[in-house]
Amino acid sequence: MSSTFFSSCESCRWKAVLKQYERVLETKAEKSRKRQEMVYLDNWFQKELPSIILQRDPKHVTRDELIRLMEWKLTRGKFRPRLSQLVKENSEELVVEVSTNALKKAAVDLKAAIIDLTRLKAVGPATASAVLCAGAPDVAPFLADESAAAVSGLNKVEYTLPYYLEYAKTVCDKAEDLKKQDPEYGWNAHKVELSLWTFKTANQLGFDIKEQEGTTEDRRKRKHTDDRSPKAAKRKVVCPNLETDT
Repeated sequence: MSSTFFSSCESCRWKAVLKQYERVLETKAEKSRKRQEMVYLDNWFQKELPSIILQRDPKHVTRDELIRLMEWKLTRGKFRPRLSQLVKENSEELVVEVSTNALKKAAVDLKAAIIDLTRLKAVGPATASAVLCAGAPDVAPFLADESAAAVSGLNKVEYTLPYYLEYAKTVCDKAEDLKKQDPEYGWNAHKVELSLWTFKTANQLGFDIKEQEGTTEDRRKRKHTDDRSPKAAKRKVVCPNLETDT
């Protein structure tokens, strides 16, 4: 169940899920009429946009980036063409001003940052969270339906500020727990959110995700080698099975 996965603080388990993200996304995209667009936009959002924002001083997004970010968001969820039209009504100057202020505040006042961004047309808490996630991934997870559904203790997803703040705090707390267990991996709110999305989406698509890196044969060889080591009992780490969602 999702609650069992979310309650785990074993970094090896979460990393194993996160490493399946691209495979799960590709599988989801294959069922979409916009397969190539979904994969292309996701690569842009996950890899290109954060680097672009980081290089700017001060950090901000442009109007064109906000429009593309909205396209990315809509390919992953319910398509609402009206939002694609409305977001284009924002001026370049306003988008830069608002996103600059929001990204400055994100680390110390996430609530204020979200409120700033919702001044923009077509931007609610979910879209605002995507902007902040791209520019401040340590503190701002994207509010994806699947990620929220995989968090134990939360009510059904609501696209409201109070719901997002509760979701973000829970995800950030989990990131802190994982960092304590594995300080070198660089866990943050966005990585936790992606892990949750991967786990939930894989379950929805009806297939199991791998527990560990490598093929079954690779894992068998590693286990055989560990078992022969006199120090195996001391250094061996076992990740429990990943339960499927019900």
